[in-house]
Amino acid sequence: MATSELVRQVIKTKDYLSAKDIILVSGYSYSSIIRAKNNGKLKSNQPETRGKLLFHKDDVKSWIEGGE
Repeated sequence: MATSELVRQVIKTKDYLSAKDIILVSGYSYSSIIRAKNNGKLKSNQPETRGKLLFHKDDVKSWIEGGE
């Protein structure tokens, strides 16, 4: 199994993805992800004020399929 396929299989088991997960799956840069979040194109969840920034996998899928 190729590394990219393995990464995709692992991510399928998660409900929420980190920016790093999105980078691995989509190939978008961190700055593109944050730009999409700031522009309202990609919804995010942050469990605590200084907690890890997370994105629901359905929102990520919609954003990737819709392009940047």
